Amino acid sequence: MTLYDEDLVRWTFEQGAALRAGLVMVAELEHIAEILEDMGNSEMRIIERQLARLLMRLLKWEYQPERRGNSWRGSIAGARKAFARRAGSGILVEHARAEFAWCYDLARDEATAETGLDHDRFPHECPWTFEQVMDVTFYPCGPA
Repeated sequence: MTLYDEDLVRWTFEQGAALRAGLVMVAELEHIAEILEDMGNSEMRIIERQLARLLMRLLKWEYQPERRGNSWRGSIAGARKAFARRAGSGILVEHARAEFAWCYDLARDEATAETGLDHDRFPHECPWTFEQVMDVTFYPCGPA
C-alpha cells in the first residue's frame, strides 16, 4: 500500500513540496492528475447544488407569497452572492448554464419536500432564464 492509499492529505503535501522543489520525476503525475480532476468535478457538483438551492428559494418565493419576507429576500440574495463568488466567470458558470434544467429539476423536488405543495404545482420546466435567476433585482412576481 502506498502513502497515496494510506494518507491522501499527507501525500498531497509531499507531492506539492516535490513539485515546488522541481522534483517532477519524484511526483506521482498520474495521481496528481486524478486529484486535480476530482477537485474540478467537486467544484462542479458544488455549483450545481448552489444553483439548485437558489432556484428552490425562488420557487418558494413565488408559490408561497404569504411567507415572503426580509429573511427570504436575504436568503435569495445570499444564495446569489455565494454562487457568484464560487463560480466566478469561467467554466463553472458555463457548467451551471449547461446543467440549468437538471438543477431546476432538483430544485423542484426540494421545493416540493420543503413546502408540502404538490409536485405538479411547480412548472415542469424552469419559468425563468439563467440571466433572470442571477439578476440581483429579479424576484418572481416582484419583490414583496
